[in-house]
Amino acid sequence: MSETGNIKIPELNAAVGSREAMEAAIHAGADAVCVGLTTFNSRMTGANFGYPQAEGAVKSLRRKGKKIYFLVDTVFEQREADRVYQLLKYLAALEPDGLELQDFGLAAMAREHFPSFKLHASCRMNIACARGIHLLSRYGFSRAALAGELSLDEIRKIREASNVELEVFVHGPFCICEPGLCLFSSYLGGKSENRGLCAQACRRLYRPLDAAGVPAGLPVEGGFYFGSEDLRLAEKVPELAAAGVNALRIECRRKSAEYAGDAVLEYRRLLDGLVSGGKAAGGRRGRYAPLLPKDLSGFKRVPGRDKAPPPVLPQAKNAAPGGRGQKAQNGDLPEGLYVQVSRIEDLYILQSKRPVKAMINYHHGLLSRLLGNEKQPLPFSPACIIPVLDPFFPQSLEAELADDTAALLKKGYRTFVVNNPGHFSLLRNSGAVLIAGPWLYVFNRWALAFVLGCGADWLVSPLENNRQNLERTLPRNASGQGGRSQVFINVYSRPSLFRIRRGNGATEGGAGYNLEIFSDRKVSDRKISDSRGEEFTLARGPSAGSALVYPEKPFYIGDKIPFLKGAGFSRFILDFSDRPVKKGEYRDIINAVENAAHLGGSERFNWKDGFFRPEEKLNGPL
Repeated sequence: MSETGNIKIPELNAAVGSREAMEAAIHAGADAVCVGLTTFNSRMTGANFGYPQAEGAVKSLRRKGKKIYFLVDTVFEQREADRVYQLLKYLAALEPDGLELQDFGLAAMAREHFPSFKLHASCRMNIACARGIHLLSRYGFSRAALAGELSLDEIRKIREASNVELEVFVHGPFCICEPGLCLFSSYLGGKSENRGLCAQACRRLYRPLDAAGVPAGLPVEGGFYFGSEDLRLAEKVPELAAAGVNALRIECRRKSAEYAGDAVLEYRRLLDGLVSGGKAAGGRRGRYAPLLPKDLSGFKRVPGRDKAPPPVLPQAKNAAPGGRGQKAQNGDLPEGLYVQVSRIEDLYILQSKRPVKAMINYHHGLLSRLLGNEKQPLPFSPACIIPVLDPFFPQSLEAELADDTAALLKKGYRTFVVNNPGHFSLLRNSGAVLIAGPWLYVFNRWALAFVLGCGADWLVSPLENNRQNLERTLPRNASGQGGRSQVFINVYSRPSLFRIRRGNGATEGGAGYNLEIFSDRKVSDRKISDSRGEEFTLARGPSAGSALVYPEKPFYIGDKIPFLKGAGFSRFILDFSDRPVKKGEYRDIINAVENAAHLGGSERFNWKDGFFRPEEKLNGPL
């Protein structure tokens, strides 16, 4: 970020996937480029840099006074810890200007073994408020790419409350789902967005269904897309600069060199115009000189074969009954079944077969009922209700949620499921017992060390996880239990596949959202289907203008509970929060779980086969 007078000009960087796109972006006036290598980046289906190109790019850009950031912005499984460590060691030797991460495990590994890195939080870390940035700042992050759903006012307030550099996406393909929270592609076949393999389910055609399951009237001929156009925020550049944004990002990793050059040139001229009264001074159009030599044989540095040192796991204060301290007294979570719902009314239905404790997806509209301000008493005491905090935590809700959680703690609610980095800051020093939720993506022991260090006492395994990885992440110790006694496993759920926030972002609908289908009148448990005949539910989200998409087929592994118990796992979640609970359905599923019976019409998600792994399809097992 440069400064001229009272105007601070944001850095302009472009995420590129090829040497030609990099050269075009730099020629057009980019201050920096972001590149991914051939592994562990969020655009694995596009072009990426090989090792010689990466080494050559660092040296060439440094000579030109430009910056280069490496993207390692996916999650990794425990079996891949050595490969991740080798990649970090390789990148540390190149001395890039920054490393952009999604996985908390990568952050923990980099901080402990490669402290020279300047760490940047990917937007996929789901950072949308100052409290999330405060947590990352304590762990050494110097920059955060903000969620694209934030309004300009929210960005201004984050800037006022934080000294960490802020980056905002302004141009290019824009995911309709709240960042890092999309499970759609993974649910359809293991091609996880969190692994850089997104099959872009949002750009399929969907057809609304009537009550009889017949396609209803269509917003556009043939169906509708959830999102189909690229983001363009050119007209917002002056306001973003005035808001104190430090960097503007153009996403063109799957785009041509011409696209990269043209997009960068447009924003370069806009930024220059903030200083020169509209006169362009930076970028150039047309032919560009190559940055890299054609012969890259002189660049021979490659990752080694080092073994990743094991992380030191902080001891959770409440991993088992009988722990010490005030948190242990209030946070005993016995073995057995826990049931998650989304409505107060559903708590009464759970009385027919009471779980160990009830979990409820929290939003502000529930506060009065949970505090006991209604005549009808709740069927569970505060000590037996666990609020589940929403994974998207925008700045506009920060003060409200702080007040709400303080009121709940005062009433006797002592345990919370946290799903966003900002939740750790929110409940820090509160005395609450914290369960790290599935949206924090603990797929490896390094990520486990991170969330335990943030104050988590327990863990919910991610919905995309598989048994093999879960057991690798939490091996048995000599007593036969180890960390497995700290883990909750979701055995029944219709997980939210898309989580959409509309009409409040800096884009103000400019990212190509289909506004017709998201009108308040239509988003009310609307059934939709894709071209393959698979059905989903489009439902209202927890806040105004938000929407959620659920599958009709539930995920179910309740019949595996006896085997899981034999392996040392003892706490299980049945999640009914996607829709109002029906007594008959609740009874049937509880019976199926208690009898370890298979549930017809369900599916295993990734539990058996894990993530889709293209390298194994080509080269066999690693």
